[in-house]
Amino acid sequence: TELPDYLPMVLEFVSVADKRIGVDLLSRFRKPITKIRQNLSEQNSPYSALLEALELIIDHLTLKEVLS
Repeated sequence: TELPDYLPMVLEFVSVADKRIGVDLLSRFRKPITKIRQNLSEQNSPYSALLEALELIIDHLTLKEVLS
C-alpha cells in the first residue's frame, strides 16, 4: 500500500467519514506512515513527531475497533 499524495486531505476525510471507514483507511496506510516517520526521524525532522502521534492514534482506533 502506498501513502496517498496528500495526507492532510486524507486525514480531513477521515475526520468526517463513518468511523469504520476512517479506521479502515488509516490502518491501510499504517506501514507507509511508519516508513516516512522513520525517514524523517533519521533526518532529525520535527515532523517525525507528528507522524508518530498519527501512528499512536491509528493504533488506538484500531484497538478500539477490535475490542468493540
